[in-house]
Amino acid sequence: MLCEGVKDTKLFKAEMICLFLAVLFIPFHTIHKGVSLSLFSMGGKLSVYPILVGLALYLYRSVKTKQLFVPRKYVFFVVTLFIFQLISEIHGLIIFPYWEEITAEQFDKLLKILSVLTYNQVAIDTDYIGKVWFSAKILIKSLPTFLCTYACVLWIVSLFSIDSNETIRYFIKGIIGSAILCCSYSLVEYLHLFGLQEASRVLCEINPLIYDVAYAHGWWPPLFFGNRVRSLFAEPSYLTIYLSIAIPVSFYYSIVIKRKNLLWKILPSLLLIMMLTTNSKTGMGILLAELVVAIFFVTIKKDSFHISDLKIFIRPMIKTGIWILVILSIGINANNAFQHRYSIKYDIQNIVDNHIIKVTIKNTGWITWNEADKYELTAAWYDDDWDEYGRIDVPILASLHGGESETLILDLPPLPPFLAEYRNVVVELKKSGPYEKGLLASQGAAKLVLQKLDNGKLVELNEINPSANSMMALTSTTTGSNQQRYGMMLVDFLIGFQHPWLGVGGNDLKQAYIIPNIPERLKNNREVQLWTKLQQEKGIFRSSFPVISEYPNQFATYGLLGLILFLLPSFYAVYVLWRTREKWMNKKNKLLFKTIAFSIAYFGLMVSYIGGNTMQLYIYWIFLGIVIGWCEILSNECS
Repeated sequence: MLCEGVKDTKLFKAEMICLFLAVLFIPFHTIHKGVSLSLFSMGGKLSVYPILVGLALYLYRSVKTKQLFVPRKYVFFVVTLFIFQLISEIHGLIIFPYWEEITAEQFDKLLKILSVLTYNQVAIDTDYIGKVWFSAKILIKSLPTFLCTYACVLWIVSLFSIDSNETIRYFIKGIIGSAILCCSYSLVEYLHLFGLQEASRVLCEINPLIYDVAYAHGWWPPLFFGNRVRSLFAEPSYLTIYLSIAIPVSFYYSIVIKRKNLLWKILPSLLLIMMLTTNSKTGMGILLAELVVAIFFVTIKKDSFHISDLKIFIRPMIKTGIWILVILSIGINANNAFQHRYSIKYDIQNIVDNHIIKVTIKNTGWITWNEADKYELTAAWYDDDWDEYGRIDVPILASLHGGESETLILDLPPLPPFLAEYRNVVVELKKSGPYEKGLLASQGAAKLVLQKLDNGKLVELNEINPSANSMMALTSTTTGSNQQRYGMMLVDFLIGFQHPWLGVGGNDLKQAYIIPNIPERLKNNREVQLWTKLQQEKGIFRSSFPVISEYPNQFATYGLLGLILFLLPSFYAVYVLWRTREKWMNKKNKLLFKTIAFSIAYFGLMVSYIGGNTMQLYIYWIFLGIVIGWCEILSNECS
């Protein structure tokens, strides 16, 4: 009766609106620094605002009614996990071997306090106070982190206990709303990728409104992401994490919605095409994982279908299967076209004095090189460590359509004797237009490589293809971003094996362990070199290595026990799903399609964290609350 009374209140309706907005705002995960909440670990995400309001309303509701509205076992788990992580962090501070690297200069707020004390002639040991500040920061940070994550999960579970149908309805409305926003943006993005300059201009206006362009490391997030679709997100991999939920939910919505129209068929189709055109290995892994789960559900219930079900189930499944195959074909072909967006052929006419190169270039691609976009050939001398000297840019003066050619002269500066090690020349296609700027090798344009022989003669070495970044290369340790991804996963494992039970005490403490554990073969990776340089210059708090994979990170930061506790909600969900399968998998049960959609989505989401982490988007913490709440429904209705 208490829940019925709460359900009809304005307070509960306000919480539903907060849930809807939190889901709707998931794509806006890198908001401007001026409006982000630095106190909270998730403060840079727009979803944090409705979630904090929702948590405040939940706290008020609980105090007013003197009820938690959450089963005690979930509260006990969250409290246990918080205490365990606190113990791990205290243990991490005790065993921390890099205290000499911790100085007061790494903490901006502490420096302000110290400047005031110094002005008032208060003597203080800055090294000591820096270490105390560091320790306090590590321990105090745990509370707001839990408030933004596991407290959010408990809040959503509490909404289920009041009205599960409304909670699910507002969650799905939020996913569909955010999916429509992403698709609307990506329609403009596709026009940009197909070479429409007006679309590029529109994106130049929109993107800086969504996030601070190039605020991290001087380039991230970029204004454009080359030939890969990323929609409203900062990079394609974040989009794939979101789509792991959005695609199954939108397919479910297109099946059950009463107002049948073309939009609800187009929406999941466009989301699927977007997943494929991210050209993301993570995205490909998610699709394969979700396909396996879908086949699993069909397989375990194949004996329950009869001839009478042909019209109700089999025919729609075949039609849907054909539809999905057509969409997959469109997506794969579009992705292939984008990966060869720029294609160029070089024909060297002659080389004068071993530094003046006359070369004819031919546009062998499908996109026109418009004069207004300011295409150039850029060239430089390189040594064997790929340090450059004497870069020149030569403009392509006329527009070149597919099949057209132009001859250019590249007059590189002659090499002085003391730079004899700079014996390589690399020529690349570059774009310096008013909108999109940068080298085009990552978008299909080949490079021309020349080398000086021992006799001083400059000769063409070969035409090398652009570096491969195929989304099909899921297991390669050297292709695309896989080298640094698998390499940094190995670093996390190496750190974890040093402290296997409790870990090193959180991601902030882990930062000090990373550089000493980087294997030699990984030190030549460009991204790893950048992260290493920035951390050595700024310190572990001002510049940290990103979390590449959630599971090795959990092992390194909180040990094997922490990893098990992190996975426990997932194990619990699988257990409930399997225990109640005979009831909810009945074709007459209203829970059937919803349970299958949520199961596929959750499995795809957990697979995505092989190449991502739960702090990148708010989607994990929101959907974990939905899944746990749904487990309660299955346990109650199917018991």
